[in-house]
Amino acid sequence: MKKVLGVCITVVAVFALLSVSIAAIPVYESETNFSLGLLELDPVTEQLIDNDVTSTLESNETLAVDNQAAQEGSAPIIVSASSNNAVALGEVETKSLNGATIKQITTGDEIAIVGYEGSPTELIVPSMPSGQPQYTTIAEGAFRNCTSLTSITIGETVTKIEYAAFYGCTNLENVTINASVNYIGGYAFIGTKWLSAERGKNIQKLVSVNNILIDGIAAKDEVVIPDTITALSPYAFSYNAAMTSLTMTSITTIPFRAVANCKLLETVSIAGVKDIEFAAFTNSKKLTTVADATSLEHIKAMAFDKCYALTTITLPETNFKTIGKNAFMDCTSLVEITFPSSMTDIDDAAFLQCSSLKTIIFNEPASQKTVNIGQGAFMDCVKLEFVTLEPTKTALNIKTGAFTNTKYASI
Repeated sequence: MKKVLGVCITVVAVFALLSVSIAAIPVYESETNFSLGLLELDPVTEQLIDNDVTSTLESNETLAVDNQAAQEGSAPIIVSASSNNAVALGEVETKSLNGATIKQITTGDEIAIVGYEGSPTELIVPSMPSGQPQYTTIAEGAFRNCTSLTSITIGETVTKIEYAAFYGCTNLENVTINASVNYIGGYAFIGTKWLSAERGKNIQKLVSVNNILIDGIAAKDEVVIPDTITALSPYAFSYNAAMTSLTMTSITTIPFRAVANCKLLETVSIAGVKDIEFAAFTNSKKLTTVADATSLEHIKAMAFDKCYALTTITLPETNFKTIGKNAFMDCTSLVEITFPSSMTDIDDAAFLQCSSLKTIIFNEPASQKTVNIGQGAFMDCVKLEFVTLEPTKTALNIKTGAFTNTKYASI
């Protein structure tokens, strides 16, 4: 029989693992940026703003960032200047490539283009002879603000175009990208003539390359991503100012900040999505409803941080596993949430400061299981009063301060 645990009930057996001491709760600031130092997109001018006064980026420089650490909620780790996180650090070579002077790093049998010299007008990235290292990556910011560049041709060995690779190339209007490219980072072509022209080619103003949606910043009203699109770039819709709803059916992962800071977004439908990555929806302040989350398995750190209006998200009963650090921090309109029987972990500060949250429900599993609840997971949920679960089937492994400053006094 399910048990509702309220402020007047002592549940020593279920919560025996709780420590009474209170430790510092890790809170990850949603306004921190993890690529190219502290660069952020101005939604009006579409200019990248450098918020880190200690870093100066010239047009032929990049900063490499450990994005894996960023996605796990850690502070950014600057690896090196004039290189890229996708390649191991190595000697930067200057080469002439079909008339353009570029900087590159060779690692094993792969070459990453990491910068340029002079004022190139055309970039042609070729396939190299068999047995030689091949060009595989255009690194973060490699051609940032290269205003002389008008044409690029990306050859068949390249698989990655990284964050802001051609950002600010204001005269770039001819772009040919081989089908081999399977990853295009955020803001890769912001500020180019090519991107502006591509936005005008469909009524929704969505831009895609090789079935990757790379830009939806100019999309308006109710947006439906075509079924042919199978991936999103990081930041794809970030800072969109006019989209009110977003529907996707063939995308499995919503990546880093893909739908963050969307000013008018109210509803999203995410059928088919398995993973919501780090800060994917952070600071989309009017988002109220996440619908059709029937395939969802993981919600990563800060995914819905500062989604103040969020009231509704239904987690699927089958296959859903984890909620990451600060995932729903400051979702101040969330009143009730039900956790599926398949879930195993609620990480540190996951629901920190959800000031309207009153009830949490743990669905009964088929067999006995333990759910891990991290430090400060529900800290400062000042209205939280009821926890419903079947204690013979669900045990809670509660870490320090998980229910601090809630009405749930027995915890």
